[in-house]
Amino acid sequence: MCVFKWSRQVIGYHEPPPGSSDGDFFADTVDRVARQGSRTLAENLAEMVSDGVYQLSSDLRFVAVNEAFAAMTGYSRNELLEEHLSVLFSDESTERLEDEIAQQRELLPPTPIELSGHAAQGEPIECLVRVSVLSSDTGQGSLGVVRSDDVTYPSPHESTPRADDVLPSPLEEEESELRHVLDRVSDGFFGLDDEWRFTYLNDRAAEVLGFSPENATGEVLWDLFPEAVGSPFRRNCLRAMREQESASFEAFFPPLNSWFEVSVSPSVTGLSVYFRDVTERRERQQAVRDRERELEAHKDYVNDVLNAIDDLFYVIDRAGRFRRWNESVRSVTGYSDEELEEMGPLGFIVEADRERVAGSIGETFKTGNGRVEASIRTKGGETVPIEFVASVIETPADERMIAGIGRDISERNQRQRRLEESNERLEQFAYAASHDLQEPLRMVSSYLQLIEERYGDALDDDGQEFLDFAVDGADRMCEMIDGLLAYSRIESEGDSFEPVELEAVIEDVQDALQMMCDEHRAEITTDSLPHVEGDRGQLRQLFQNLLDNAMANSGDAPPEIHVSAERVGERWLVSVRDEGIGIDPADADRIFEVFQSLDGPDENGSGIGLALCKRIVERHGGSIWVDSQVGDGATFSFTLPAVGDDGE
Repeated sequence: MCVFKWSRQVIGYHEPPPGSSDGDFFADTVDRVARQGSRTLAENLAEMVSDGVYQLSSDLRFVAVNEAFAAMTGYSRNELLEEHLSVLFSDESTERLEDEIAQQRELLPPTPIELSGHAAQGEPIECLVRVSVLSSDTGQGSLGVVRSDDVTYPSPHESTPRADDVLPSPLEEEESELRHVLDRVSDGFFGLDDEWRFTYLNDRAAEVLGFSPENATGEVLWDLFPEAVGSPFRRNCLRAMREQESASFEAFFPPLNSWFEVSVSPSVTGLSVYFRDVTERRERQQAVRDRERELEAHKDYVNDVLNAIDDLFYVIDRAGRFRRWNESVRSVTGYSDEELEEMGPLGFIVEADRERVAGSIGETFKTGNGRVEASIRTKGGETVPIEFVASVIETPADERMIAGIGRDISERNQRQRRLEESNERLEQFAYAASHDLQEPLRMVSSYLQLIEERYGDALDDDGQEFLDFAVDGADRMCEMIDGLLAYSRIESEGDSFEPVELEAVIEDVQDALQMMCDEHRAEITTDSLPHVEGDRGQLRQLFQNLLDNAMANSGDAPPEIHVSAERVGERWLVSVRDEGIGIDPADADRIFEVFQSLDGPDENGSGIGLALCKRIVERHGGSIWVDSQVGDGATFSFTLPAVGDDGE
């Protein structure tokens, strides 16, 4: 704040714009003191405060400004001097200021007024000004004060002092005439003489230090504050007084448990001390530092976790560049960080898979999720199959990126190949075994029929019963062998998938089971059934086995069977409900195993029908289960793939 000895003048007061350096401000002050020699207490106070101060003549022209005010307006001091107030503020604001000056001359209490206008580069500026009228024998004028909290800078500027800037000549006026203005500023300052006695305290300084200006004036600083002896504050004050150089620093004030930013500057009569409470600022800065340490620790933790993962972790941006990867990417590929950054995500994908991987990346950005298998070529020339699973994420900067995991599936592929080879051998064995069993079984059946034809009359009742058991056993053995053959051919001899209308399949099955339906007086009802993606022949076998099973386990009452379906995501859930004898829940899983019929030895059933149903459903990518209680019927449910986006 720049304070001179004015004659009927106006002074305005502002705080420098955000971003200006207090260190630079005080360095400039030292330079000016060196150029112009020592100043009075009021002059030093004007230059030390961070608020802007200006002096206007009676015709509202600038006759003095401090450095802070020049900085906030974007003008240099020389550019403002002798200019009319309207160079900064609008006509309406100028009239408002004139009205306030006139009211104060009528001894009305001062009122803060709002001024608006434009800074040097045309940016809008708004401020709340506190105006005081000064008078002397030589004329009239005003003193204005604007605090930092009352200034709005949409686009702040810093003002660099120019070489031709010269402080205006001090005007002769008693400093006591300005003290009521100094008391309005938001920061504290006080003056000391060369014996460390208080010569002046503004209201803020008195409030912070806990002394009234009247009681403190004339008292020695170190007598009032013995705890300051030996403190950084005392050392800085002594050095400033001894070397006649200004100094700025931060100091802790124990009685208030607060931190203050302090600047001391020597004057002709002693020392000027400016200070402001920066406790909240330091707390914010400490909170920021604590947060930064916390974020850094969290970042290190995340990096440790990601680097501990054996799988490849990576992040890709929309431009197809790597933004992050873990150590597994380096160890698996053999490439350095620099090489990976230069190659990009597609650089180590084998050429045959690159187009497919690029398409998967684009699709992942569209849908949010993606999965693709591709082979990478390591730096050593080895080819490694990798399964990539990725999802779209959003960064704090609202960037959409892909974060993914790549897993080496070499062992999985080997297991899959071994399993496929094993299944193929088992199917071949089952086919060969069942085929080879057909011939001796036909021989047994033929000879049993000959015995019955030639010697049936000679057999007693027990003999005839034994012969019936043998014939029935041979027939069941034939059914089991046929079932085993069908079971072994589910994968190898199945047709390719195509859209299948389930209602048409049910109609075919009902025609095939018509005699059985008539015999059991069965009633089969259906809801509206959908189209599914599947093997029509195997789906026919599936429904035929389930309907056959429902009628076979209907008990004494005529079978009542209902078929329904509902959409669940991308699949259809189909249910076959009967009102038969039911199944013990303990046997719910066992009935789907091969040769695990729940019928007794004297009942029908080969034990292969439900196992075939399970194999067919699994080939279609679904699952099958039963919900039942003994005596309460059973509901067989299974899932089948829907046709495209068909929502029937």
